[in-house]
Amino acid sequence: MESILHEVNSRFISVSKEERRRNNKILKSVVKVLVKENMVSVDPVFKSMFRRVFYGGSYFDGLHVSRNYDYDLDLLLVMPKAASPDLQQSEFPSHIQLQVNDASWLRTSPVYSKFKKTFLDDDNYLITDKALRWMKGIVQKAFNRLPSLGGRHYLLTNVGEFPIHFRESGPAVTLHIDVDGDYRIDVDLVISFVFTENKWPEGVSPNPYAKWLGRRTHLNEFFIVAKKPKNVPDYFLPKRHWRLSFQEQERQLILQKWRLKPVGRLLKVLSQIMFR
Repeated sequence: MESILHEVNSRFISVSKEERRRNNKILKSVVKVLVKENMVSVDPVFKSMFRRVFYGGSYFDGLHVSRNYDYDLDLLLVMPKAASPDLQQSEFPSHIQLQVNDASWLRTSPVYSKFKKTFLDDDNYLITDKALRWMKGIVQKAFNRLPSLGGRHYLLTNVGEFPIHFRESGPAVTLHIDVDGDYRIDVDLVISFVFTENKWPEGVSPNPYAKWLGRRTHLNEFFIVAKKPKNVPDYFLPKRHWRLSFQEQERQLILQKWRLKPVGRLLKVLSQIMFR
């Protein structure tokens, strides 16, 4: 039975090597050109806070099942140390609040002089909607640096030139890349702030990889994502609440569990068939 499941996965569900190779090259250009060159160039705050890209989602976890290629790229930002960020428990499950304890220095900072207006509310809480508007503005400026023809922007890669446009989608800015007539690639640029073990949230299970602390590893890091709780009245101030993300630890937990991934892909296909 196990050999049959693996055969079904390899023939009908898994991504072909050729498509995987082409998609990876296109994603490499997205990160190199759009993020690390254009976005870094057009905004000094992004340049100062940006640390790295986390490649998330089902594709990078080995759970992708269709020719609708959806990728998640978490753009990991670091809060300025001088802000003394304070992570506070949220009454909403899987969420957290961040308050800047010291905003006085922002007014005199050559880089962060508009940080409060851009990111914070009157009580210095980090606001999801403000962060998303900021991210959308940066992406628009970065797009203006791409080559264009007939009102369309193009992403240049070593496997071709592809039309590209974007829209805001939930906690992300989604890039749509038209690869050919059969399919397109959708890339979610997700704004996230990254923190290390010393900020591990209260009320959350301990880091299962805490024993690795002291080493140079990302397993002692977690993210907060600009995804506010759903269907919450405004008097609860939902825009202050950011979604907790432990993707580094989750990926490590399923690493080398070879039977888990084929089963996961099969379940995803079955659910898509059942709920069409």
